[in-house]
Amino acid sequence: MTKTAAEDQPQSILAHLEELRWRIVKSAIAIVVGAVIALVFADQIRAVLVKPYDLAVPGNPGVIALTPTEQFGVLMRIAFFGGLVIASPVVFYQIWAFVNPALTKREKRWAVPIVSAFVLLFLAGIAFAFWILPRGLAFLLTIFDDVQSQLRIGDYFSFVIRFLLVFGVAFQYPVFLFAVAAAGLEPRRIRAWPTGDEIGRLYLEVTAAADDFLAARAPNLDLEEAQALAGIGGEDLAGLWVAWDRVRSVLMAPVVGA
Repeated sequence: MTKTAAEDQPQSILAHLEELRWRIVKSAIAIVVGAVIALVFADQIRAVLVKPYDLAVPGNPGVIALTPTEQFGVLMRIAFFGGLVIASPVVFYQIWAFVNPALTKREKRWAVPIVSAFVLLFLAGIAFAFWILPRGLAFLLTIFDDVQSQLRIGDYFSFVIRFLLVFGVAFQYPVFLFAVAAAGLEPRRIRAWPTGDEIGRLYLEVTAAADDFLAARAPNLDLEEAQALAGIGGEDLAGLWVAWDRVRSVLMAPVVGA
């Protein structure tokens, strides 16, 4: 029996679980190796992650540690974050390799472009989050003029790392939409596509509401910054709505000829 024929044979649940276990083990090993590399550059990574705080609050007193183990905990978070970023190509490849046996030849040809897009969009999401982080911190830390903000190092790094990772993951949804199309789920099988007018109306409503909120709660932001943040919020929510509506329609639509 050829390798291709063997791969096409159905597998038991235990075989799938065994495959999943090894994919997770390989991903974990890659993350650990990346974490060791990140530990070597921990001071440089820490300085980069503190930069948004310095830009948001110039002349700030710096972060503080209130417990003996807090700095060690931050070091481990930095190592995990760096390891995940470094190992992201391996992690996304392992995800694809687990799904690969269930794909047809037509679908498998999209493997390299989709995995590459996963990695690039993940890194782009982190970069975009890092770019807007100083503006977000400036808003959050200057709501009350008579309050001085001095952040704990553990709380600050937990917030920053989660913020960056959330954006990295959120930037993946265009790939899922493309994968749906590449898998052969054609537009005629989708019953209710959102119209351009609906998308535009949602974007304008969300942007206007966010603009009003920022004007009321962040008077220190100038007009251009407030409009930019509001536009980003409207764009993200409109895009998420479109993504959810399309996926929901695909799942609910009857198959033509069924």
